[in-house]
Amino acid sequence: MGNNFFALWANPFENLTDKKLIVVGLFSFCILVLLEYLWDFKSIGLFHLSPSEHKSVMLVLFNKSVNLVVLTLVFYGFGKMLNRKTRLLDIFIVVLVAQMVFLLVVIPLCNPYVSSISKSIEDSLAKGDITLELLPKTNLIIITVVALISLAALVYYVYLIIKGMRIAVNSKRKYHGLVIVLLLFTVDIFLSTIKPYL
Repeated sequence: MGNNFFALWANPFENLTDKKLIVVGLFSFCILVLLEYLWDFKSIGLFHLSPSEHKSVMLVLFNKSVNLVVLTLVFYGFGKMLNRKTRLLDIFIVVLVAQMVFLLVVIPLCNPYVSSISKSIEDSLAKGDITLELLPKTNLIIITVVALISLAALVYYVYLIIKGMRIAVNSKRKYHGLVIVLLLFTVDIFLSTIKPYL
């Protein structure tokens, strides 16, 4: 049981059917859309979260879909260059499933309680309290733990993208992993720069 659980998280793309992967990915996507709507934040690029004015569910859905579609198309183009038999569906599943990891970033980082702590830290810094001596130590501990969880989740996200893409394009060369990472961060910089969001 323990080995199966570890294997599932280590490589869901080999341990779940396409249908199950799509269900997991769509469920996670819908939860992310709901949280972004309820907690009023916006994804800018792939890795950046920013407070946002309240938007309709449809606008939030559009903004979330931008990242999903752009990354899928970029990786599909890359996949086609490596293997003509690369399927768009396989690439879409990789991107869709990997973004479920952002739940481990959004839930601890963007919930109202932690957001209020982040705001208090910003206010303290703005008032010149650089050492944050006036803030409760528990707040600093909470922010530190949340930051570590978020960092671990982002590392896991990159890992899943590499793992899934190598399977989707039938990659056997180790340097393809590096290219995938470079493409991932290039897409992030591109989206963060042009901000094609509503």
